[in-house]
Amino acid sequence: MTDNDGSQPTHYLPELKFKNTSNPVVQVTDQKSGEVLYTVRVSGKSFHPHVFKEGTYNISVGHDQPNKASWKEIKASNSKRKAGTLVVDF
Repeated sequence: MTDNDGSQPTHYLPELKFKNTSNPVVQVTDQKSGEVLYTVRVSGKSFHPHVFKEGTYNISVGHDQPNKASWKEIKASNSKRKAGTLVVDF
């Protein structure tokens, strides 16, 4: 997934692995500005959120709306591997 202006991701947040659900909604917001960067419905049981700059972000997830679980102040990594993993169970 790229930004509408053709930008490529430069940083990554932890991979989300969904334990008891599939195809959830994931929302990523900029911690500092509160801006919603994107909201997507995941296809399957895992998703690796990306962002376009270094910073701190919030991740929210849910079945039909991103309102079941959230993580705040997640620091973006410039390496997918180093970003880690979060197991999501809701």
